[in-house]
Amino acid sequence: MPVYKYTALDINNKSVRGYYRSNNPTQLYIELAAMNLYVKGYSVVNERMIVRSRLKPQQLSIFCNQVSTMLISGMSLSKSLELLYGSEKNKLLRSLYLQLFENIQKGYTLSESMRMCNIQVSPYLIQMIRSGEKSGTLEKNLERMAIYYEKEFKMKNKISGAMTYPIILLVMTIVVVIGLMTFVMPRFTSMFEGAVLPWNTKLLIALSNLLVNHFGLIAIITIALGYLVYRIFQLPEPKRKLDKLMTKIIVFGPLYMTVLTSRFSRTFSSLYACGIPVLDSLHITSEVISNTYVRHKLELIAEHLKRGESLSKSIGQEKVFNPLLQSMLYVGEQSGDLPELLELSANYFDEKSDVAIERMVTLLQPLMIVVMALIIAFVLFSVIVPIYQMMGTVS
Repeated sequence: MPVYKYTALDINNKSVRGYYRSNNPTQLYIELAAMNLYVKGYSVVNERMIVRSRLKPQQLSIFCNQVSTMLISGMSLSKSLELLYGSEKNKLLRSLYLQLFENIQKGYTLSESMRMCNIQVSPYLIQMIRSGEKSGTLEKNLERMAIYYEKEFKMKNKISGAMTYPIILLVMTIVVVIGLMTFVMPRFTSMFEGAVLPWNTKLLIALSNLLVNHFGLIAIITIALGYLVYRIFQLPEPKRKLDKLMTKIIVFGPLYMTVLTSRFSRTFSSLYACGIPVLDSLHITSEVISNTYVRHKLELIAEHLKRGESLSKSIGQEKVFNPLLQSMLYVGEQSGDLPELLELSANYFDEKSDVAIERMVTLLQPLMIVVMALIIAFVLFSVIVPIYQMMGTVS
């Protein structure tokens, strides 16, 4: 079925653009007219060329909350999406509601519709919706997902907010060093002509001359090298090694792993509580975890489960998550209350992750200040010591 990129007018005479799957142009006009959209123009597009926007956690939380509220009130899914499309101000969510409504009208389920739309949605959410459709608990699953994405949004805000100060310090350090090397250091270069200089002053003068005379070239080379390094660490094996290093760094590694354990617990707990099999839950959770080293470990855990081992034992053998998680899972397996223990572990590690983020920032801020101070001290030492030596010689 071809995909059409269309431009249409709605009942308020506002221009609407979007994508729509239809058998032919005539059917496109008829189906869009049924939704009070009057086509002005269209073109057939290659589905692979469609740029798929990604919904942010806050937008996903709003979507899940709005749809679940509508369904709990007794409204049909189709009518809920139609009303939400009419009242939504956010362009991306508005487009999502429209595409879902279009596909629901064609007879597709909500999970199928979300796979078909040109807005990228997490496989985790799609699987949770599909599970809700099968079990008749779609409203509850959407409500659970609204809470999940709200927590994701708050955690990302905490991390980005916590990293603001260290990033400002890093930028300030770079600006100060460039300023010292390009404006301050050249003023002392003429003073040092003919003098016997220590290695650090010679290095500083050489770097200063290089920056002053070839600043543009150095900037281009630095950007090119940065991009090259970035591309190298996007390759599977180098990225996995870097991700593994992130989990093993002294002090910061265990704190980072606490955050990842929290995310695993929360995601896996939600999936398992909705009746999704353990192996499927692990597979979907691995797609949510961004660290490729941990994702590889989850694949190994899945292999242990396929051999008939328990979840707690499988996680314990790979030694990737906080050991307390294994203990809590073991208690849940022995008592028969695994879903309840999974939820308790998710709540526990959520609190621990908040503390871990705060500790990482608490450690990072003084570390950045020390680095900045050492760099400036090195520059000042390299300038002041030769001046004192020259003054002593003159005396």
